[in-house]
Amino acid sequence: MLRPKQGSSWVLLFFVVLAEAGVPSNLDLKLLKEVTSDLRKNQAIAPFVMSSLMTQVWLGARGGTKNEMTPVLGLSGPSDRSFLPAYMSAIDELSSGSRDVTTAVFNRIYLRNGLTFKLTFMALLRQYYGADIKTFSSEARAAAQINADVARVTANRITDLISAQALRESGLVLVSALYFKGQWLKTFKRTVKGPFLTDAGEKQVDMMNQYTVLPYIKKKTFDAIPLPYKDEDYVMLLLRPLTRDMAAVRRLRNSLGYLDIADIMRQLNRRQRVRVGMPRFKITADYSLKRTMKRLGIKKIFLPWADFGNISDERLEVSEIVHKVFIEVTKEGTEAAGAGAVVFRRRSSAVRRTPRIVRFTLDRPFFAVLWHKKHKINLFSAYVASAVGLSHARGTSLPHSRGTAWLIGPSGQSRGRKTLTSLRLTRGARSVPGPSQ
Repeated sequence: MLRPKQGSSWVLLFFVVLAEAGVPSNLDLKLLKEVTSDLRKNQAIAPFVMSSLMTQVWLGARGGTKNEMTPVLGLSGPSDRSFLPAYMSAIDELSSGSRDVTTAVFNRIYLRNGLTFKLTFMALLRQYYGADIKTFSSEARAAAQINADVARVTANRITDLISAQALRESGLVLVSALYFKGQWLKTFKRTVKGPFLTDAGEKQVDMMNQYTVLPYIKKKTFDAIPLPYKDEDYVMLLLRPLTRDMAAVRRLRNSLGYLDIADIMRQLNRRQRVRVGMPRFKITADYSLKRTMKRLGIKKIFLPWADFGNISDERLEVSEIVHKVFIEVTKEGTEAAGAGAVVFRRRSSAVRRTPRIVRFTLDRPFFAVLWHKKHKINLFSAYVASAVGLSHARGTSLPHSRGTAWLIGPSGQSRGRKTLTSLRLTRGARSVPGPSQ
């Protein structure tokens, strides 16, 4: 029988298993790694929510903006849409729930009145993500509507996803939410006080206990078990550092970016007797993920020259990404909710609000060209080495006469003057001083 080490410290990961769904997962554990940089604090994310949102952003992007996102999301190339049926299948199943678990999933596009958009993009999101469209005219009303929709889907576990301030100058908002409530296949019968290792030392907590038979795997930096729910399509995979010290916790956290949950689940095929001891816990988390996404390598979507031409011909950039999560684990089971929003700002509004001023001071030698735009003629070119006083470069200047051109013949004699518009130089003409005024 496998027994937990006394007062074991666990890294807990909530993971919805839908058999070989094919939903892109490359971002999942990398995002978890980023938000757990401070190992003194509880953290939780909803990877399916963020995967749904970021692939929607990817579908709306073009060119370099899309190319940058592609490897971060784990997609094979900028034209890869093979994952879309997997989202449709997963969302259909999560929307219907089952007799033993309660699940709900939600995707919606909030569109500002007056923003022109591409029908093909909206059709993709409707077909594969089940997203419909709601329009808005004011930030306050949009925030109230988004928060009400998310609260309804998440059983009021997430009530204030986004503020009106975050929607300032927005043109488009993508919102996704997920809810889960399920009972353990085998409930925990006993709860006793036990030690739990923290970064600040030992702590006494309520530890839930049960004896059961489960698949078990032991790897280089962790061992793991999957705790099943009554609907056995769902499990909670528990990853535990191999040794009971914070250095081992840090090693496991640092390896998250390389772990493959699907691969771990495939290897969990050897069942044995297990004595499970784990604490009850409740976590609420609230993130602004703009900087996090930049650290993960997604940067261009936030720039003024981001290319979202698949969404609209109007200029758009992502101004904010917000994410909120609730998760509670008890001896009976688990309740969890997650929601996220990606806010697109109209770029023209942003430029007017924060104009960039280029300082162009000619305080060094420079070149100048007087160019005729219509005929594409270089009329005069100059190099200015010194701006002190006036200087003449070889020879004597022609008399200054506004709107007049002097015509000089081969003999050097003046042949009169004409207006500049009818200027034509005689063949073989050379530059000489014109007649005195």
